[in-house]
Order: sequence, then C-alpha cells, then structure tokens
Amino acid sequence: MMLGYLLARAGVRTIVLEKHGDFLRDFRGDTIHPSTLEVMHELGLLEEFLARPHQEVRRLSLSIGREQLTLADFSHLPTHCRFVALMPQWHFLDFVAEQAKRWPSFRLRLRSEAKGLLVEGGSGRKKAVEKMLQSVGGKLEAMYFAYGDNDVILIADVPDAVSGLALSMTANSSGSVKLTTTPLITVEEVDAACKKSVAYRPAGAAGV
Repeated sequence: MMLGYLLARAGVRTIVLEKHGDFLRDFRGDTIHPSTLEVMHELGLLEEFLARPHQEVRRLSLSIGREQLTLADFSHLPTHCRFVALMPQWHFLDFVAEQAKRWPSFRLRLRSEAKGLLVEGGSGRKKAVEKMLQSVGGKLEAMYFAYGDNDVILIADVPDAVSGLALSMTANSSGSVKLTTTPLITVEEVDAACKKSVAYRPAGAAGV
C-alpha cells in the first residue's frame, strides 16, 4: 500500500489489488517503528497520522526479581519520533489508503485478485482475446505484453466501429481491465483523404 501511495504521488497511474473487502485481519505485529514514522514526516503525513488513536513506547524494560533491565531506549534516536507507535495494522493501512486516494492516479480495488495471468499464462490470455474478437467477426493481428502505462497492446481487425465499441464496453465493464481503442488508418485511406475537397474557413477569416 505504501508503494502504491508513493507511485501515485509521483504521478504514476497505480492500481492496488486487495483480495478481501477490507484490511480488518490479524497481521504480524502492530508496531510502527521510528524509521517508518520518519518517512511519514518526510511525506508530510506525520501530524495527521499521529492524530489517530495509538500508543507510544519510548523504552522497553524487563524486571528480573528486584533488578530492572533496559532492553531498548528510543530517546537517543536522531528522528522526529523517538518512540515506537502501537496501532492495529488495519488502521495503518486504512490511513495510507485514504492518503493515496487523494491522488487522481491511484485506484484501490477491493475483493480483487491478480491471478488470471499467472494461472493461464500469456498464451491462455491470447486465446481469450482471439475468442472475444471472433465473436464480433474480428481478428487478432498481434498481441504484446509491455512495461509502462499499458500492460497489453493489441493490433486487431474488426468489421466496423460498432463492433469495436462493443468490445471496449464489454472489457471495461468487467472492472478488471481498462481498454483504450485507437483506430488505425491505412496509407490508402490517407491518400484518399488527401484527394477530398473540404470547405473550411479558419475562425476570424473573412468569409467568401
């Protein structure tokens, strides 16, 4: 979740998938260490974060009989917070998610799992795409997986714009992908367009 926040803060389009409907589960430990709190300070989130219910542990000690031993003393740390904050892990994740949602490039999808590609592999997804295109009379010309903003790039031939719109609407409505369609223009179509006579007058130009 923290990585998702940092990526979105940097302007990177980010989607975080969470299998469950919330973060309310028992995680390993509920401690927020001084180093993490220092990062929160650098991000400008510390004051708002510490306003949430939490406990602060500044020293850990152990009593053996009449003797008391200091196991850890955080008062000497060169950080803004010289203590360990105790907070349920789901409250911490909720806070980070709330901060991340302030950035338009961030999306959190609950009850979602990233397992389709791992189960089916690239070839399996290609077959699914081919079947989808064939259902509207189209054909897959090429398919590539990629880094960056677009995970998959397809080159396909569909009968008409209505078929392309139907494909886009169906894929986007699933909620698992965001499909952007870019019509490609052939060289011959460009040549034909150049031969067209178009009546056009720029704004502000004298009329004829």
